[in-house]
Amino acid sequence: MAGGNWNNPTVSSNYVSVLTELADKDDDALTQLHSTTGVTNLPTNAKRFNPSSFKWETWGGASWSDMAATYAINVDQLDGYDASNSSGDIPISNGTLNTNLNADKLDGQDANYFADTTLSNVTASTVLDKVKSVDGSGSGLDADTLDSYQAGNAGGQIPISNGTKCTNLNADLLDGYSEASFAKLADNESVSGEWTFTNANAATFNNGVQVGDNTYGDSVIFFYDDDNNTVRSLYFDTSASDWRIESGGGSNGKLWHANNDGSGSGLDADTVDGYEAATAATASTVVARNSTGDVYASQYYASGVELYPPTNVSGYYEAQNVAIHDDAANTTEMDIEASITHQTWETVSPSGGDYTWSALGDVPSGAKAIIVSIRLYMLLYGVAANHSGTIGIYAREGSSTATTGDGTRVANLAVSGYTSSTSSSWGVRNENMSHVIIPINSSRQFDLYWTRSSSASSGSPTRADTIDMWLRGWIE
Repeated sequence: MAGGNWNNPTVSSNYVSVLTELADKDDDALTQLHSTTGVTNLPTNAKRFNPSSFKWETWGGASWSDMAATYAINVDQLDGYDASNSSGDIPISNGTLNTNLNADKLDGQDANYFADTTLSNVTASTVLDKVKSVDGSGSGLDADTLDSYQAGNAGGQIPISNGTKCTNLNADLLDGYSEASFAKLADNESVSGEWTFTNANAATFNNGVQVGDNTYGDSVIFFYDDDNNTVRSLYFDTSASDWRIESGGGSNGKLWHANNDGSGSGLDADTVDGYEAATAATASTVVARNSTGDVYASQYYASGVELYPPTNVSGYYEAQNVAIHDDAANTTEMDIEASITHQTWETVSPSGGDYTWSALGDVPSGAKAIIVSIRLYMLLYGVAANHSGTIGIYAREGSSTATTGDGTRVANLAVSGYTSSTSSSWGVRNENMSHVIIPINSSRQFDLYWTRSSSASSGSPTRADTIDMWLRGWIE
């Protein structure tokens, strides 16, 4: 459609032409004067969009001119790009970092104007000059090393005063004193003058050794017991003139030595000559009374005479009391070789039995054993040859079935003699056994057995025997 004449229609226009003239102007308006070919008589200040320059223009009556240099148009994208601070978008200057924005310059300066992060494009002298311009007291400069040495408390480091021990630090002075002012742990070290330690305090002491005086004025050494988390002490008790040591639990005891042991010292030893104490009849122990005052033993020895109970007897050696009679007060003698049949068990009783021994009447009822003295005498003679003889006495609790043997033997005697070929000789021996124990039953009876024998290398010797027994006491 041809451009319109903006003065038409007029009053002289044909009716047929009016519609065409109006349509041409409508076309120019609707296309925003996209083309001005054939357009005439445009009113001044008409507006159009120039498709060649993509600008809005205004008609000045003779030519078109730009309406403005810029237009405040808020579009969603520009050339297909969003506006933001993210990578791949049109950057926005809003104070937020624009990711991956590679600008040609920064504040008008190229990249080589700035130092990189490794300072590879900065000379060492430049860095040193800058550091030196701000170092010194109060600068806050925190260096990694000083003359290649680290700061610390370990060996080979520059020492730090922080309360931790500086290993291998060899100082010239300690609290202003040289090493000559201190005692050293070297061999043959001598300390001159008097050293005084005071106010040792066990309540606050918790390590090593402390020397001083305690609340009683005694010199004391405290030792810390780390295993039991407590304090031990060693001190001289001036009031008792003894060394004492605290062994735990707040108690202390005397420190034993050669000048304070012995009788009356109160020393409670674990052993005596290496032997433990025992209340039972235990081998290689020191005899001790039990809780009831009894003494247990398997055998007793007195004046060289063996005293022991027969093995078949039980209980009588659990004695509550041992009564010993005076010899002069008990003269009732038993003539064994005359009263007891040879090689026959016979019962001895205070009355009745195979033999009545009135001395047993003195023994209280309930006694478990009697203590007797035995005299054995043997005389051999009458042959001109070697000769020998023996006497054996056995005893057992009355009505027991024990046989002769070591378990029942209470006395034994052996005699030997020698004679030349021309004259006879005598073999004689007298043995007194003062404390022999014989078990008795509840009726105060015991059984007795004796035997004798003699021989010679030639002939039969004549012999004379005396076997006597006296009551000495009893065991209850």
